[in-house]
Amino acid sequence: MFCHVLAVVLPVNALGAYLLSHSIRAAILKTLSCALLLQAGYFGSVLFLIWRSGCAARKTELFDGDEEVRRQSQTCREDEE
Repeated sequence: MFCHVLAVVLPVNALGAYLLSHSIRAAILKTLSCALLLQAGYFGSVLFLIWRSGCAARKTELFDGDEEVRRQSQTCREDEE
């Protein structure tokens, strides 16, 4: 899905940047910066999903009196609020 979005957004951005600036160099730089921002956003969203899955896994564990597990679970709950 991300590759499809990337394949649509980058050429449209390149065309728009070229039509506005009439400079191939500026269009390339703006398109590369757009690609970098999209990749950073994708990376951040994957990290967020991994973090959320870890919190969900800790919530479903049965507590057997281990205080460390309880503290970790409380930290996840506090981060959600």
